[in-house]
Amino acid sequence: MREEEETEKEEVEEEVEEEEQEQKEEEEGESEEAKARRYQGVLRSLGFHEKRESDGKVRFILREGDLTLGRTFTEQHPTGRFWALQNDKFLPEEELKDLEVVKRFYAVAEGEGEED
Repeated sequence: MREEEETEKEEVEEEVEEEEQEQKEEEEGESEEAKARRYQGVLRSLGFHEKRESDGKVRFILREGDLTLGRTFTEQHPTGRFWALQNDKFLPEEELKDLEVVKRFYAVAEGEGEED
């Protein structure tokens, strides 16, 4: 019986520590890992398809006609970075920012225009 009580006590302590850590992250702002998970959820909701690479990269890809749009999550860019190919050429960053789906991503990711 004592062993069960100690195990239960340890589990409760672990839960308290996890809750404290989550609260700390909320107070300090969202962690990069949490932001990456949230961004990935937004990409899925916008119709992007996930592709996991053997080198640890995670890519989300959306194809619309001759445009291939992606956001790649790497160790160097843990919250991801957009890129786009059109007719086998990368779009300049200025044009990338003007794409409707990119604008929609940022609107949803930042909490604007969310649907209930």
